[in-house]
Amino acid sequence: MADPQVSSLSKLGFSPDVSWVLPPEPHKMRLFVRVKGSSPFVLLCDDNLLLDHYKEIAVKYFTERWTGVRTCPELVLVRCLVFKNKDRLLDFKRRVRSQVLDLRQLNKNTYDTDEVGDVYRESFSGDQIKQSMVVTDPSTQPLVENCETELIIKSISLDRLIVKMTDPNTAQYVTEVVWDTFREFARPSLMLEKLLERYEVPPLNQVGEPQRSPIDAAMYNVMRYKIQMRVVALLERWVETAYFDFTDEMYRTLSRWVRTRIDRDGIPPRLLYLMRQREAFRKPLSAHVVPPPPALTRAEFDPLLLKEPLRLLAEYSVEEIAQQLTLLTLHIHSHLLPCEFMGCKWLPGNGLGHKAPNFRAYRDLINKVANWTEFAVVSCEDQENRENIVKKLYLVCQQLRTMTNWDMLVAVHGGLTSLASQSLRQTHYSVENSEIGPLVEELNAILAYQGRTKILYELMVQKPETPQAVFPSIVVYLRQLELMEEHPTEVDGQVNFIRMALEHNLIKHMLQSKHAKLPYSPIPKLQAVFTLYKVKDQQDLITLAYRCEPPA
Repeated sequence: MADPQVSSLSKLGFSPDVSWVLPPEPHKMRLFVRVKGSSPFVLLCDDNLLLDHYKEIAVKYFTERWTGVRTCPELVLVRCLVFKNKDRLLDFKRRVRSQVLDLRQLNKNTYDTDEVGDVYRESFSGDQIKQSMVVTDPSTQPLVENCETELIIKSISLDRLIVKMTDPNTAQYVTEVVWDTFREFARPSLMLEKLLERYEVPPLNQVGEPQRSPIDAAMYNVMRYKIQMRVVALLERWVETAYFDFTDEMYRTLSRWVRTRIDRDGIPPRLLYLMRQREAFRKPLSAHVVPPPPALTRAEFDPLLLKEPLRLLAEYSVEEIAQQLTLLTLHIHSHLLPCEFMGCKWLPGNGLGHKAPNFRAYRDLINKVANWTEFAVVSCEDQENRENIVKKLYLVCQQLRTMTNWDMLVAVHGGLTSLASQSLRQTHYSVENSEIGPLVEELNAILAYQGRTKILYELMVQKPETPQAVFPSIVVYLRQLELMEEHPTEVDGQVNFIRMALEHNLIKHMLQSKHAKLPYSPIPKLQAVFTLYKVKDQQDLITLAYRCEPPA
């Protein structure tokens, strides 16, 4: 039976009728070389050399045996295949001398050059490695618990940051900070360029230099593999979670790069599979739309519940209402992205709202719940029923607090204390002097405007006694984000890592439960009320309030 390796090599242009098809000696390997326009040849080499050494050996052998009239052409390595028995196949093409500069520029754009990338050049500078960029600052205490030491990076160059975040020995926290905030100091196309440069780890020793010891070479190979796999993992994560960053040019660049590295280095093909699988998600972030809650697609909408809040409050218990509001909160939190909070895109009137579509959906839901609460109070003309509505909504607030859903607690309480609702003085006076009076006083003390900067913050950072999902009020934290945005993104031409880390910590705290699993069963009819509700004009709500309790 024919040897399968001999058959495969015959298809590649090598003759099977020579002695090199026999197994090599121990610690030896066969180096198969093909040069476009020339006959292929095979060399017997040691099996512990680096790719650069094999390349140098093949080029030197070809040059010494060149018999042409013209000068021996310069060879460019285009592919390297590694067989299971450590044999290698190197494919070369001839570089046309009249196009040397153009080919170098092409190599720079396609990341096929053997030269050291810019991301590594700066790493060799002692000034960039000094710990002068790392400071201990008491004002950065919130960062210390997330780092491996008490030293915090204050500012750092982009190239050095790329090297550090892909270093296998660096804490994952640095990578998380960069991944959430890099759009503030680097374009996605630049970040992709730097990551692809980082993959091309420089050789242990340059060609022509004395060879290092086998132990050094083994350690180098292990570290290079870990760095390259970390770069590949980051690219996979990018495609999975933020494919909207990729323009057509970035897609073509990455697609070319992946195919080349699969053939040359044998990287896992999962990245190429993800690119094909998620092609439908490769569209601008502004085109993204938050889908309706899963339960809502199967709902039979009841218009009476939407028009008559009293009917809804009578039909469903306090716990059911709070649970459905929490399920809606989880649904909207699960779609929020950290990049939507960067750069104050959420500020109204700044022209950047299209870059935060998921935040707009979150803001709309909060406004709907607050407006519905206000409408539920002022639309009931019967005094006794109106007092019962206010009492039940305060109990819903208490239940939301127990469930640590601060987002909806602020929304419901905001509707109860709005201008139209508070104009019903007689109703609120009766409620405050009823059996739930102490609860009303406690909630007002926590959620009053004066208390939001202290009491509410302290409660939201407290860990619950039993493990459960926590939904901090994003609305309350936006002011802190705005203050952080006043600090520059760069300091003396370097990334202001302190600011990026603080913003990352705050955003991580706000979205801490976006992947939580809740033990509540959805009630489609109830969720439909808050999802499909149309926000009423404030003047119309005030008119309804005056109809219930005419001003004196």
